[in-house]
Amino acid sequence: MTEAAEESSATSPPWWEGEIILHDVRAPGIAVIRTRLNYQYPFRPGQSASVSTALRPKLWRYYSIANAPRRDNTIDLHVRVVDGGTVSAALVHGAQRGDILKISAPVGDRLTLDQNSARELLLIAGGTGLAPLKALVEQVAYEGPPRAVRLFVGARTSRELYDTEALSKLEAGNPWLRVVPVVSRDAFYRGEHGYAVDIALKAWRDQDVFVCGSEEMVQGSVARLLDAGVPPEQIRFDEFTTAGGREP
Repeated sequence: MTEAAEESSATSPPWWEGEIILHDVRAPGIAVIRTRLNYQYPFRPGQSASVSTALRPKLWRYYSIANAPRRDNTIDLHVRVVDGGTVSAALVHGAQRGDILKISAPVGDRLTLDQNSARELLLIAGGTGLAPLKALVEQVAYEGPPRAVRLFVGARTSRELYDTEALSKLEAGNPWLRVVPVVSRDAFYRGEHGYAVDIALKAWRDQDVFVCGSEEMVQGSVARLLDAGVPPEQIRFDEFTTAGGREP
């Protein structure tokens, strides 16, 4: 009985503890944080977890996991400071390597892949809404079979394209993947200009479409997709809002 209880507590604790082993401020107000968890952490790409830091005790906020499961039991979080976001501000500006985060069990299936669909993928990210969509790309890379994936990453300015280097490496190593950064408010940017959904629609060929970003971005993008004739059953989305304890 004691052994069974110990095994249960190791696989399903009330929360996991994750030591920060990487804290990288990639852009103003945006950090990529990697934590190594103390127990095995089973999750599906596209899921989220609630996170708490000792810098803001008793406060929990949801963040999407930005990678597919790894053997080293690490997970990445993409955190952006939002107005009034005390947890996001603490994680970006106060947290550092060696700090311990509390991380809840993973939740959500709105952005997980449909195992019964073999359609190609069209992924539309706004800001740190990139996190769960990047996890889906890694899932396709690790699990196969490879299928064409188009990832459109929207930002207001080129400085906010915080994960360009990592995405370029993913694209270079996977010929089925194309990553398209899109900037809406940077006249000096030499790449695609406009809104990610508008550029993505030019590439729509009956793919399954995933959308993640701010509430405004998601609502606007889904409306544009529906207006363009994308079947609603092929659109999957989630919203990052400050309501309900969620921060980008």
